Amino acid sequence: MTITCPKCKRADQIQKVSAIYANGTSNSSHTGRANGFGYSLDGELIAVSGSTTTYGSSQTMLAAQLAPPSMPKRPHWIWFLIPFLVLHLASFIAWFAPIKKSYKILLLTLGVLSILVGSPSLVLTYGTIVFFAPILINLAIYYFALFQQVHTHRSKLIPLWHKQMAEWNLLYYCSRDDCTFIPRG
Repeated sequence: MTITCPKCKRADQIQKVSAIYANGTSNSSHTGRANGFGYSLDGELIAVSGSTTTYGSSQTMLAAQLAPPSMPKRPHWIWFLIPFLVLHLASFIAWFAPIKKSYKILLLTLGVLSILVGSPSLVLTYGTIVFFAPILINLAIYYFALFQQVHTHRSKLIPLWHKQMAEWNLLYYCSRDDCTFIPRG
């Protein structure tokens, strides 16, 4: 079966999109020696040498335009850390807000002392439990949210990307008409 362009109805300028992308994209790396000068901790000028590796890639404009769909990326870890810290701060304030200032100082001191001393009897004091409860609660919330995000990512976005990749793998390109198409028939 000859594949023809739906616009010009010709087959002489037809190529598979994945082949254009593969032929128009190259990656390279180079490992070599590097020499230079630096200063020691004593302030003396010293000669240094070592090995270095550089990486590079090049791509034709057409290959860049016909690139496959990008795989969905997970959100950066900082987006989980910020709510975690905010929740921790809020719960810490909530735990200690109704307590008088002198009790707050006592509880914090007991918590720090029990950590420093490492005595089991002090570790189980009320001060330590109150001090670490917000941290443990927030860790549980954090990991639950992280699990939910990963589950959503895998259950919704990855199958959609697989579908887009399957469609991309069917695409052909006509250089005469500068168009992509999926052959019918």
